[in-house]
Amino acid sequence: MAGDGAATTGRVPSTAVLGLGRAGRDLVHMLSDAGIPPCLAWRRGVGAASLAGVAVAEGDLPSTIDAELIVLAVPDGAIGPLSARLSREVALAADTAVLHLSGATPAAAIRDAGLRTYCGAMHPLQTLLGDGRPRLPFTWVLEGDPIAIARAGLLVGELACDAVQLEAAGKARYHAAATMAANHLVALARVAERQLRLAGLPGDRLPALFIPLMEAALAHVAREGTAAALTGPLIRGDVDTVAGHLRVLADSPGDRDVYLALSETLLEFAEERGTDAESLAALRVLLDDAGCRPPKRG
Repeated sequence: MAGDGAATTGRVPSTAVLGLGRAGRDLVHMLSDAGIPPCLAWRRGVGAASLAGVAVAEGDLPSTIDAELIVLAVPDGAIGPLSARLSREVALAADTAVLHLSGATPAAAIRDAGLRTYCGAMHPLQTLLGDGRPRLPFTWVLEGDPIAIARAGLLVGELACDAVQLEAAGKARYHAAATMAANHLVALARVAERQLRLAGLPGDRLPALFIPLMEAALAHVAREGTAAALTGPLIRGDVDTVAGHLRVLADSPGDRDVYLALSETLLEFAEERGTDAESLAALRVLLDDAGCRPPKRG
């Protein structure tokens, strides 16, 4: 393969986006807003004729794609099949870099499908909804061949974002953590919403009532780090309050399990913050007992 002119000169690589689901649409919008619209935007199905002012190719893959960087914006299970189709059906330049957007699948999946080119992955550490309004800036996590990573880094920089590199061996753990940071946070909000309804707060004002509380906690984490951001009864060593929580949650076993699991983790924070040892020991006994025995029914 030839040397990488784009990376050497610092020039943003010409880019094609294959797949126009949520992530693909947002990537096209971001590229267009940055003044570097993709040279090709393709989707398999038939839909609207344009996207963010970019002409959209539909149906069959084009016979030739003249782009220095091709982004496969498709589900994980489609990365291999689409890479195989590119290998069989499409003429690419010898030094083309092909990357996918998955956070869990290694970049090698592209090469494993028979595509002999620079391979990489560029995963947005952000929720992309396909509405053209992703919250900027955010970080992209890059993995793969050095040339592919270099080109993706140039592209990401042009989008006013930053990037970090990750080895393939860490991707599954990375993606699990990202899933907890986003999807599990939404699940936690659902648990809080359910309990606030049961407590008697007006349902038509939920979840808006507690979102400022969550936002303030996240802002504190961003400023001070996770350990310093902890507030509430566990950091105070307030055994009676935690015991009261567990009693009222007895009628919601699933939500009670969430409370128990997260409280076990929060004890580590409390210990780091210097909560007194006697209170910590009492809290551990309380949580252990609550987790080992079914909650008492009234």
